[in-house]
Amino acid sequence: LNLALYIPILTYILVVVNLVAFIFFFFFQAEDGIRDAQESRGLGDVYKRQVQRDPRDVLTRKVVVAEPIPIEVPFNGGTYSGQDLVALVQSWVTDGTAEPSLARAVEEIGLGASRMDFTGESGTFREHPWQDLTGHTFLLLGATSEMGPLYHLLDANATVIPIARRSKDSAKWRKILNHCHDTGRGRLLVPLSRPWTEVPDTTSKGFQEACGADLISELPELVDWITSPQLAQAIGDHHPLKIYCGIYLDGEAFVRASLAMDVLVQACAEKLAQKPMLLYIDTPSHVHMVQAETRQKSRGLMKSVPLLQKLLATVGVMRPNQFVEGEKEWCLFNGLAVAQGPNYAVAKLLQRWRALVAREDGARVSVTTGPPAKTESVMHSQTMAMVMNGCHLVRPNVAMQPSTVQALLALVMIRDILSPFAFANPEVKLPHPMDLFWENAWHGGAWQSPFDMKSVGIYILTRHYSLRVVLVLVLALALRLMYQLLAH
Repeated sequence: LNLALYIPILTYILVVVNLVAFIFFFFFQAEDGIRDAQESRGLGDVYKRQVQRDPRDVLTRKVVVAEPIPIEVPFNGGTYSGQDLVALVQSWVTDGTAEPSLARAVEEIGLGASRMDFTGESGTFREHPWQDLTGHTFLLLGATSEMGPLYHLLDANATVIPIARRSKDSAKWRKILNHCHDTGRGRLLVPLSRPWTEVPDTTSKGFQEACGADLISELPELVDWITSPQLAQAIGDHHPLKIYCGIYLDGEAFVRASLAMDVLVQACAEKLAQKPMLLYIDTPSHVHMVQAETRQKSRGLMKSVPLLQKLLATVGVMRPNQFVEGEKEWCLFNGLAVAQGPNYAVAKLLQRWRALVAREDGARVSVTTGPPAKTESVMHSQTMAMVMNGCHLVRPNVAMQPSTVQALLALVMIRDILSPFAFANPEVKLPHPMDLFWENAWHGGAWQSPFDMKSVGIYILTRHYSLRVVLVLVLALALRLMYQLLAH
């Protein structure tokens, strides 16, 4: 048997298998390959009453209020605050992963010792630490999401109404309740599926299983509860309610969730005495109005990319970021990512339209573009995990740890709520409504990247599978050489 004849055949088969795997995983896993596949149910479910229980009971977790804990941002094994945090964010601006306005916002809240705040007890203004949110109430839709500000708000002594689905595994609700109780900070108002009298022990598994509500299937009940006089009395009227719209679901469920959040926001705007403030985390992978300088930096980086990237760009495999000419110093950036699918784009568009309409109607609206983050919902896909871990190979792209993004976005959100200079403030006149999405943008390099995100993914996967093919070829040549030596 002449084994030397079979080695090239086996090598060819291995190369083909690797290429097929690359093509399948990257090109045919858009939407449901990256996000878990789910049966389509339609938008009508948002309006259906699918439960009999009415989550009207309120848990008021009253504790002895301790001093608030200033937010520290973890990054690469260290923690940053004050001047150190300002310097860190400025370095990201220099690297091209954030816009200069983010550094200015962090400097405003990071170096400012206090701000003037209204106190209802005396009916006057008094000096308050920036990160003391006593008397402020936050309705968190998607409270247990990995990027949400829940624990930072509790540590700042805020009142929090967490909305997240119930679970027989009560670990997530037990963690929330214990955090508030153990730290002595913050206040919780929790929707229950059973009367409080049936589960009076807040440390019991039965109580923890009764906590929470599903915004999509229990939307009418939640609207009634949140806008009820009972809850209004528990919240107080010193500050407007702040609604954080942070639910993320896979596939088409994200569109239904965004619609449900929008219906609740509209109901609160119509029924509450004060217009609620709206809080959103935007994505860099959408259409954005950016400064012409951003496009110039992107084109400038194209001149210094590595040889392999230049070769792939020459043959059309890697494509430059797409910019459309605008007025004066502005242009449009097309960052839509095919891999995220149309549902993601539509869901985010719903949120952005609500933000624009609400601000025009006089509500304060915070929108901060956050960078790619290595969240569990992203990293559970082998393909996306590979892209996230390798995106730094195409400068200036980076993917951040969720804890870093969570802490800094919470800090910027607090600044948007309190600062008179923030674009979130409807009294600040914007040159263009879309400026709302540009301020404080932390895009992780996507806007200034020389190549679009699909090309970045192609490069990372091509590089990965090419290395595997090279290793196979080297091994095959070594085996053939060894066989020839033994044959002689």
